[in-house]
Amino acid sequence: GADGFNGDTMNGVNASYWDQAMSGAQGYPIMIEPETMANHNAFGPDDTDLETNLWSWGYWIYEQAPSVSSYKALTGGKHLTHICERWAMDHTDGIQHAFFNGAGFESWENVWGIWNGMTDRNAALLKRAAGVLRALGDLLQGGDPDFVPHIPVTPEKSLVYSTLFANATHKVFLLVNRNAFDAEPLELSLPCRFTDEHAHPTSNNYTKIEHANCYSFHGADDLESP
Repeated sequence: GADGFNGDTMNGVNASYWDQAMSGAQGYPIMIEPETMANHNAFGPDDTDLETNLWSWGYWIYEQAPSVSSYKALTGGKHLTHICERWAMDHTDGIQHAFFNGAGFESWENVWGIWNGMTDRNAALLKRAAGVLRALGDLLQGGDPDFVPHIPVTPEKSLVYSTLFANATHKVFLLVNRNAFDAEPLELSLPCRFTDEHAHPTSNNYTKIEHANCYSFHGADDLESP
């Protein structure tokens, strides 16, 4: 049997597919992913609601401040949107929005035989984002962790935005820089305490962190370098 299916061109998939998969003595939950979920943004009598459509594609309009996945917020972190921008020439916005939301990104290059390849920079960006999202998958997805987008941990006028994912034992902050330039050094005020040579505890149970981009301390290549 199949683990799930993509409902191409479908605006929500009705619950009969889920009910059929769950029927019988060995009910098997399947992953249903309609192409769109317009007007299906609440639980209720609608038979194409979020209880059975746990994935979806997303065609987003980007602003400077990252958008928030409403379906993920409504389902307590269970719904997974895959951002799709098949004809885009620059995927920076899409990858950043996926990263910010702990969501997915549709890395589509061969669009029905028409080649729209990713640039080397976008490919490197997606590889890094995917590595983080997959490594932290249990914390970012599934309904157990808290999902707190736009948590104010950066300076007031900063164009670096952060989302908090937390469970009973761990907190993860995913940050995206929506400026066209590096934002370093950047001072973060995080609602947690830990020991680090760059951490400075405060009196209100926050910790101020002074860090540059990760490549400065962990050996990664600088994407801004030629």
